[in-house]
Amino acid sequence: FYRVEDNGKVTIQHSVGATYRKDHWILQGNHAFSLTPERAVPARSRTVWNKNFTPKMLLRLANTESARTIGELLTLNRFLNANDLNHSSASLRLWQRLLLPLTSVTMLLVALPFAFNGRRSGGSGSRLVIGILLGVGYYMAQGILARLCILLHWPPLLGALTPILLFALPPLFLLVRE
Repeated sequence: FYRVEDNGKVTIQHSVGATYRKDHWILQGNHAFSLTPERAVPARSRTVWNKNFTPKMLLRLANTESARTIGELLTLNRFLNANDLNHSSASLRLWQRLLLPLTSVTMLLVALPFAFNGRRSGGSGSRLVIGILLGVGYYMAQGILARLCILLHWPPLLGALTPILLFALPPLFLLVRE
């Protein structure tokens, strides 16, 4: 545990284990020390941790990749944000899930030129290959931009929205122009 007090002193406590009892945790094997600008000195360690986390909640939140539904992603995002933990990956997955209908509309827009092509004879094989390549390109662009968003500390909404805009704007431009 890390605690920063008003006077700037930092207390660090390490516990080997913890046991849950009704509404609090009993800590075992505690070692604590306080850091001041001059030195580190031993400190009194706490043996009780009063947090509203049950073992079941901690088990669910321990595996951040298991969150699948929007509700689970929202809960995970709120938990990570409330505890000042890095929540960019969970937030990005939440925004990608929320923008999934917009992604479907984008794929529909990309497919429109291939569906309403006036040529009835030939060329359907090449159109099919181009459509598949565009779908794979979207999938790759979404993965690359998502990871780039996390690496460059961009807002997660931007990372989820950029591939949609990259693939939706050209067909929309062509539709408006025609």
